[in-house]
Amino acid sequence: MYSKRSDTSGIRGQLYETKLLSLLYFRAFHDDTIHDFQIASNIDKIGAFDDICFRATVEGFDNPVAVFIQAKHKENEKQTLQSDLSVYFDSYLKIRQKFDQSNNDSFFKGKFDETECLFVIYTTAKDDFDNNTHDSGLFSILHDLIDTEGTAKKPYGQEEDVELLCEIVIKEQVTTLAERIAKYIYDDKNFQMLLSDDLFNCYHVILTQKVLDVSEIQSQQGTTGLKHRIASFRNDFFDNQEDYIVLFKDRLYKEVIKRRKIEPPYVRYFLSDFLGNPTDVKLSKLIGTVITYNSQTGQLHFDQKATKTFRPKMRPIDVSLSTVNKAIELAAREILSDRKFKVPPAFGNKDLTISDRRINHIAPKIVDILNSCGSSKIVTIDKSMEDGLLQLNGGIAGAIGNIFVLDDNTKLMKITDDVESLGNISQKLYQKLKNEIHDLLEYKFSVRTNQFPRLLFECNELERSLARDFLNKLLFYSDQADENGVERI
Repeated sequence: MYSKRSDTSGIRGQLYETKLLSLLYFRAFHDDTIHDFQIASNIDKIGAFDDICFRATVEGFDNPVAVFIQAKHKENEKQTLQSDLSVYFDSYLKIRQKFDQSNNDSFFKGKFDETECLFVIYTTAKDDFDNNTHDSGLFSILHDLIDTEGTAKKPYGQEEDVELLCEIVIKEQVTTLAERIAKYIYDDKNFQMLLSDDLFNCYHVILTQKVLDVSEIQSQQGTTGLKHRIASFRNDFFDNQEDYIVLFKDRLYKEVIKRRKIEPPYVRYFLSDFLGNPTDVKLSKLIGTVITYNSQTGQLHFDQKATKTFRPKMRPIDVSLSTVNKAIELAAREILSDRKFKVPPAFGNKDLTISDRRINHIAPKIVDILNSCGSSKIVTIDKSMEDGLLQLNGGIAGAIGNIFVLDDNTKLMKITDDVESLGNISQKLYQKLKNEIHDLLEYKFSVRTNQFPRLLFECNELERSLARDFLNKLLFYSDQADENGVERI
């Protein structure tokens, strides 16, 4: 007999899911208001809400009903429910994307917005939430199907919850962006495809404003003549203390030093030097590869393969966290300061990359959009616009950061008044707009699509509306019967 870690459910967790599936099947089968239904378990690529998935045609509802459940069996009855909203929101977004009118999978056939969806965290653990759900409508149907005499609650939904969720999402995007940059700068062979990455497409303008200097357009040597720009890290980036840039740097530095290679002769020399006098400068030569730092234990760990000849000399070395962080920064700065890599011509939107013919095509379309927005002079940019008009290459997305800039007061976009700073092509489009719209600078632009580059590290209105929708559809079923209790029911 061995002691088992308290926060694991093992086979009982699997039995719990199986018996919940059976209970849901039994109740749905004998519910006269449910005309037909499907049950699935562990659907691939939908994230956290994959344990039990249920779709049905229900009397009184014009749209199909779909429920996605994560089942958490906690064997410690005193354990309180804990939740990671960012994981659940990510799963919600994945499920949204699975729905499609032409989908061959009948479970996800149709539009998400035309399906009554609920997302449930179902657990034996207790909770410390105050408010209960309304026992009516769709929630009443769900309650009859899955409740085992626990509590059903909607603990989130206030505007501060929306902002918190948006902040979590942006932080996750920023750290992921740093990871991808670190990976990319070691191999820029596929620079033409860089902006096909959704994150780079979203943040490439911010990167050129806060992180990278981007050169004028260059031509690649050889017969292909591929045009590109050269990117390098801005000097002021390393000292930038803005919150999201600090977060970006922290992940970028750690990812970069993991990828550097230190030749064996240098490893031997650097180790001897460090072991004799462990300073941040000497640690910077080894940190991330030969030596790693465990933040949980607060200890340095030596790579066994790299340090095998020093094994007799190895001893516990106490260094402060500030020394480790300084060493990481020194090492990363040394790598990044001289690093140069190729990016596509459109990267950073230094200038529009379109022909005069294309300018003549899109200028009147933009004028029509401005004229149609009424006295508010606030233009909404969303998917209802002509698709070609939204594109980075050939559309107005390429004007973000040059013609369209951030309005600090409203956090919307506006048209720049600094015409001299514009590139030649951007100036041509600007002048055509100015010739038709005399009060051009008074217009503001609200972006409700993820296809556009951003000028801030913050959620746009589209993501806020998605966060609100998710929180409105999220339910916590806590203090439910355990595996044996479900079996008795």
